[in-house]
Amino acid sequence: MRRVRALALLMAAATSAGAADDTWPQWLGPTRDGRAARSWAGKTPRLVLAWKRPLGSGGSGIVVADGRAFTLFSDEESEFAVAVSVADGRELWRAKLDAAVPAAEGGPVSTPLVSGATLVTLSSACQLRALEAATGKVVWQRDLKADFAVNLRRGCATSPLLEGGHLIVQAGGRENEQRVVALEPATGRTVWSARGPERTTYTSPVVAEIGGVRQLVVHHTVVGPPMTSGLLGMRLSDQAVLWSRPLDKMSFDTPLVLPEGRVVLGTWSDTQAVRVTGEGGRLQAQPHWRTGDLVSYVSPPVFHDGHLYGFGGDFLACVEAAGGRTVWKERLYPGSVILVGDRLVVLSVTAGLLRVVQATPAGYREEAKLEVLNRGARADTPPSFAAGHVFVRNEEELVAVRVEG
Repeated sequence: MRRVRALALLMAAATSAGAADDTWPQWLGPTRDGRAARSWAGKTPRLVLAWKRPLGSGGSGIVVADGRAFTLFSDEESEFAVAVSVADGRELWRAKLDAAVPAAEGGPVSTPLVSGATLVTLSSACQLRALEAATGKVVWQRDLKADFAVNLRRGCATSPLLEGGHLIVQAGGRENEQRVVALEPATGRTVWSARGPERTTYTSPVVAEIGGVRQLVVHHTVVGPPMTSGLLGMRLSDQAVLWSRPLDKMSFDTPLVLPEGRVVLGTWSDTQAVRVTGEGGRLQAQPHWRTGDLVSYVSPPVFHDGHLYGFGGDFLACVEAAGGRTVWKERLYPGSVILVGDRLVVLSVTAGLLRVVQATPAGYREEAKLEVLNRGARADTPPSFAAGHVFVRNEEELVAVRVEG
């Protein structure tokens, strides 16, 4: 009991929206939108390779806390969680999770969640575990297939989040129905389980306040025909669906919530924004704008000072968030992007290149570039930033790059 109480206190002290600058605790960082607060204002950053080490395949992101970096990978037979030292890349522990799921091409996709002394992992086999972050030992485990009738052909791919003292997972459900569950972080006990209007998809929810209501913004599948993506807002206090909007395209992207009730979702052929208006429980969502210069690929775009920065095919683009107008494009070939202060950190998918670019509508202004990963191997997860380092991976290796300047 003492151990459970201690874990509960540690986890309650950390929230998905308020981690320290030197942590990257979950998918897309402290605020789950690809942004880190650290600023390089007045300095020209320089990229220095700190260390690299072999790693198996997977699209799982890298999370960082307390001098440790964590991710999931596959050796084609089994999936593992691994912890390495931020200082030198030395492996601290690895924990075997489950047998690899053949339909989960490329290995595990879910990004772990680090909270206090615990690392929460979700394997492609839909086994949700809390591990001791220091040792990798299992604290508790839930079988989402047995407990919530999850039946996803490609296996589980969503990334858990921590909100309001609850561990929230977009689990799926019987016949692939839309189901979101909240668990007690210290024990894994079910707090609530809610159904939305449509099917789940291979994506992750975010939390935002829209119309004065704290809510879960969920990307789901509209059955159709044709099958398309949709967005909905679920009030966290009672799991009521406040608004829902079908789109006319499809993807597995994570929603991005912008000021003034705008919600952006990348599809495989464009990016669409809806505008949510109203107050309290009277909300409605209407189409706002769309652009073909941003599309869903590795990660959603990032937002800075009224503009979105992200990829549309071969081009990095700057797009006005208010109306979707493209300001500039630069051919870098496919990649992913995060925002560190007022700089974009850009990773190529196959070229192995890491860049630092000013986040400005004035034009493409590159400040640093370094080849950090083996060329040809796919990097299907965006960079992470913590403790003065950028962490990147592909299907062969894990790399830390020190930022100086």
